[in-house]
Amino acid sequence: QVMRALLLLLLSLAISSAFVLPLAEIFGDGRPRSERSLTRSSLQFDEEPVIIEPFRMRPLTKEFLAKNGRKLKSLVILG
Repeated sequence: QVMRALLLLLLSLAISSAFVLPLAEIFGDGRPRSERSLTRSSLQFDEEPVIIEPFRMRPLTKEFLAKNGRKLKSLVILG
């Protein structure tokens, strides 16, 4: 029972990281993944991105990402 729970946890982590890492690549500063650590600090913009949020159809801004950073993970999975 415990092993099954651990396996499910690992599986969900693997799935979520598969969606989050490309996000860091999109919102990052353009350097390849190997040159920087994928931490929250790497998700900073040099300029405003022109990525469109599918539901509201408006550009994602720093303020929006700061408020909805956690929701963004599910947005990417749904989108």
